[in-house]
Amino acid sequence: MSTSIDFTPLIGALTPIVVAVVGGLIAAAIKLAAAEFAKLTGVRLDQAALDRVTSAVQAETGGLIAEATGNFATTSITVGSPIVASIATKIIAALPDEIARLNLSSDQVSQMVLGEIGHLQAPGLAAVQPAPKAA
Repeated sequence: MSTSIDFTPLIGALTPIVVAVVGGLIAAAIKLAAAEFAKLTGVRLDQAALDRVTSAVQAETGGLIAEATGNFATTSITVGSPIVASIATKIIAALPDEIARLNLSSDQVSQMVLGEIGHLQAPGLAAVQPAPKAA
């Protein structure tokens, strides 16, 4: 005579419920942690706003590269460049709420633009080969 009880069917039936409850508790804990972080530091995390700004930087910079005449891969562009300033100004004007929520300065937006330009220039730089040296 066996005195053990098989709980496998019960555990199988309760697993989805336990997973849902634990998932809900984790989501609530993350929201509470983010709220506490914002209260202590004054910094509010807003991924949606950052995604919109990043997308705008990529679109505007991609348009610049697409419209460029000549070999843009070897052109040196700095943060103070009128091209960078123009793109940053356009993004700031188009997304004022997102820029304010993220507390970004115009210099920080310019840095994002410059980083994206560098990112888009990189494949072209790999294709540029130095001229062979005369022997």
